[in-house]
Amino acid sequence: MNRALFSGLLFFSIVGIAGISNAVDLDDFKAATFVDSSGFQMPYRLFVPPDYDSNRSYPIVLFLHGAAGCGTDNQKHLSNANQHGSMVWALPENQAKSPAFILAPQASVGKLAWGVMGQAPSASLQAALELMDYLEGVFPIDVRREYVTGQSIGGIGTWAALTTQPVRFAAGVPLSGGGDPSVAAKIAHIPQWIFHGSLDTVVPPEHSRQVVDSLLASGGEPRYTEYGDAAHGISKTVYHNPDLHEWLFAQAKPLSTPLGDFNRSGVLDITDLELLVEAIDATSHRDFDINRDDQIDNRDLFTWITDLKKTWLADVNLDGQFDSSDLVKVFEAGKYETDQKAVWTEGDWNFDNRFEAGDIVAAFVEGGFEKGPRQEVVAVPESISVLPLIVVALMMLRVMRHRRDSRFLTSMRR
Repeated sequence: MNRALFSGLLFFSIVGIAGISNAVDLDDFKAATFVDSSGFQMPYRLFVPPDYDSNRSYPIVLFLHGAAGCGTDNQKHLSNANQHGSMVWALPENQAKSPAFILAPQASVGKLAWGVMGQAPSASLQAALELMDYLEGVFPIDVRREYVTGQSIGGIGTWAALTTQPVRFAAGVPLSGGGDPSVAAKIAHIPQWIFHGSLDTVVPPEHSRQVVDSLLASGGEPRYTEYGDAAHGISKTVYHNPDLHEWLFAQAKPLSTPLGDFNRSGVLDITDLELLVEAIDATSHRDFDINRDDQIDNRDLFTWITDLKKTWLADVNLDGQFDSSDLVKVFEAGKYETDQKAVWTEGDWNFDNRFEAGDIVAAFVEGGFEKGPRQEVVAVPESISVLPLIVVALMMLRVMRHRRDSRFLTSMRR
């Protein structure tokens, strides 16, 4: 996003917005500062339901403000255009129907301060997500009903939050935003209501349309509303829509879903595994802590494969057995002894981010090659019996390399 576009985002976040209501003001949101695990400090405001009862659970709405809200004063992100997405949920009539916590963190000054869909989270977004983790430990937050919404750079940040933690939120509502449609498949399972103005020249509506198309193509069912006579500033119209309130608080993650089913499809599949691989060392969200040791690491990946999916370490096509088809798949990825970073589906079976001979040893020592489905108890073979299998695997690699080189030479002669 260039400087001119950023300036436009700032301008439209400031002007032309009427006040929300005298029924809610800034003092209704408690001010505090959060320090995340990296030492990053972020001001935030938190609205606590008026009739708060520690014996019941409440949903929480995370609001990501537009560009004009950036700073450290802990005020601007709840004023002007930003008051609608933050304060509207706290109106008495809305709290009476759907009592909820409202979290409004304030991002640092900078372009796209909430980050971009599919990229590593910005410092402000990372802090906001860690803050939600903290609040879950302080208040009775209903983790099945956590929502994220935002406008302009906050709309862009809403999609960034969903892709950063695709198993956390029960729904997302991005306004006047956009993102990378190529990564939309990982959040197609999340209910989303997307809004944009047809006349928006700051963030053209094509940015939302492309993500919506990708979500639909990936099996998602997003709702998309485009206002034909509106430009960039649509927050007042959207956030005061009673249908949005009814829809949002009706969204909840399933009561029961298999442990490790991160995309909530009802089965443990390759998408779940890929989400777990991405989560390692990148998030602290407890849904990924498969072995419940308060850490998200390769031990969770191993537990998912062997204990939840009940298959073999090297069953990369997840057909329930480890055989030559799995070896063919990883060798075709072309990462063997190339020093390129590899993931589990590319042969990293000892979890060192590379595909090397040690991974082949790890796979065969487990004792499942061509043994069919994994049983509850499997005897580990003697190391002497593993060696011939490893030799066979390496011979397969040589044959595949030879075929690849032959195809290359043939194409060069043409």
